[in-house]
Amino acid sequence: MRRRALVINVSLLAGVILIGGISCGGGGGGGSDDDASEIPANAATIQGNLSFSAQPARVLAAVEGGIAGVQISALGGSDVTDENGNFIFYVDGTLFPGGPAEFSLSGPGIEGSVVLNQILGGPGAVTNVNFFLEDSGQIGAEASDAAGNILSSVGRVACDVTDDFLDGPDGALWKPHSEATGTAVVLMPAQYQEAEIDVLNSRNEVVAGPIMRNCCSHNGGREHAWLDKTAESLAAAGPPLTVRFMFPNGFTDCRVVPDPTQRYD
Repeated sequence: MRRRALVINVSLLAGVILIGGISCGGGGGGGSDDDASEIPANAATIQGNLSFSAQPARVLAAVEGGIAGVQISALGGSDVTDENGNFIFYVDGTLFPGGPAEFSLSGPGIEGSVVLNQILGGPGAVTNVNFFLEDSGQIGAEASDAAGNILSSVGRVACDVTDDFLDGPDGALWKPHSEATGTAVVLMPAQYQEAEIDVLNSRNEVVAGPIMRNCCSHNGGREHAWLDKTAESLAAAGPPLTVRFMFPNGFTDCRVVPDPTQRYD
């Protein structure tokens, strides 16, 4: 049985950019009736989903647990979620170059705001923003680009399983310094090549992602993900860190790194 949404009031962060928008998504259609000719010139698109699920939908599609009838607004644009919880609206990409944005949510049983630290701006930009109602009644959110790369997130890390890297030989490995890149590198069993990877700090902010990946040719046939940050910079980003592995079927496996400058194997 689905839980009811609770009234929330998420604290706002400082320095949020607020600008005028140019279009809304059509008031309840989730953008489904928008014609390409109706998209304003220089528009930046914000689209996504609002769901009861603790795992963000991550794609604009019909999902179980979508919450209908909630107005989602940001940067002057807005839309009302459709029967599947989907929404789409446009803002002026010439006025918003990208950066933090405040999202307001208003509907039956839901009233609150969420700030995401990075939303894409500029004409033609597309940002997917998925909101999810957590067990506590708070609203979490995750923003990603069109390729699925996570830009920013807020709320608890949506993990189905949380573990560490201490599982013995040929299993999980956190290595602070790669000989190839000088940055941190993560090794996992071969099946992890299917998962998207990001690294979050203790505030659930995305602080790193892979710059290169390779699977199964050496080191026990494991998946290798070289990160875009050094261990030292990650140590200053707010540990403990969480390495999040997001599989296509929606399952999310998380591994905790207490001190990124130390090896965990």
